[in-house]
Order: sequence, then C-alpha cells, then structure tokens
Amino acid sequence: NVPEWKSRLITTTYFQPEWGNAPDFRVSSDIQLELTITDNLSWNSDFLIFYDSEPPPGIRNRALRLTQGLKFSF
Repeated sequence: NVPEWKSRLITTTYFQPEWGNAPDFRVSSDIQLELTITDNLSWNSDFLIFYDSEPPPGIRNRALRLTQGLKFSF
C-alpha cells in the first residue's frame, strides 16, 4: 500500500522601503514546506532570507537560515 503524500507550502514576504530614499529597502521572506508521510508523521523545512540594501557598517546585507525536521503528531 503506497501512502498518499500531502504537502503544504506557506510563504510570507515583507518589503520595507525607505520612503525618502528609494534605493534603501529591506526584504524578508519565510518559506515553509510540510510533507505528510503518514497520518502521524511529516517532514518540515523552513527557509528564511533577510536582505538589507544599505545595512549599517560592519553588518552583512543578507542572512539565510534553513531548518529541517520531522514532526510527530498523536
């Protein structure tokens, strides 16, 4: 018996311009993916990216994070 795979994709993105300085902006995006393996088990992946076009001195202009895991529901 082959299990029926179900998936869910959620994304939230924010764009924050500096209204008085058009080239200065920030973008952040969170992308979440959940794949159901069984009724009680799913695989989760979350990718977050943050970008600042004009960061303060000494600060990187982007940050990335990827997390993955298994979720057990009962």
